[in-house]
Order: sequence, then C-alpha cells, then structure tokens
Amino acid sequence: IESFNRVYIEIVQAYIQSFTQPATWVVVAVLQVLSALFGLFTYATYDLTNYATLRNWTLGLTIMDLAYGAALVAFTAAVTYLIVERFAGN
Repeated sequence: IESFNRVYIEIVQAYIQSFTQPATWVVVAVLQVLSALFGLFTYATYDLTNYATLRNWTLGLTIMDLAYGAALVAFTAAVTYLIVERFAGN
C-alpha cells in the first residue's frame, strides 16, 4: 500500500504541475489516467445500479459500458487539454 500511495502522490503532483508547464505527452498521459478513473467511477454509479436493479442488464454490458466510459472521458480530457494549450497562447 505504501508504494501505491507514493505513486498516487507523484501522479497528483505531476497533474498539478501540468497547469504551469507546456503540454507534454507525459502530462497528457497523467491526465488520461486520472480522467479515465473519473470516467470509470462516474459510469460505475449508473451501470452498477442498473446491474443490481434491472433483470435484463448483464454483467457483460456493465463491463463494456465501464470500459467505454473510462475511454471516452480520458480521450475527451486529453483532446480538450491539447486544444486549450494550443489556443491559450502559451
């Protein structure tokens, strides 16, 4: 658990520093990881509720939609970051 905490702290620090540094692929990768986790948890709220309450909602559909949500949010965050960096004049 200690190594996980150390990695998590480094990721958060890199994310915070990304607001003052020009866009790099490392920053975009960190942003994608964090936004993928956000997308996963956001979609999990909906999907796991449906899986628990709806008879025809399958586990396969839940897993597929969770992966879709994580990928969609990560992609959107990365593209948005790159667009803002491009047009912000930095």
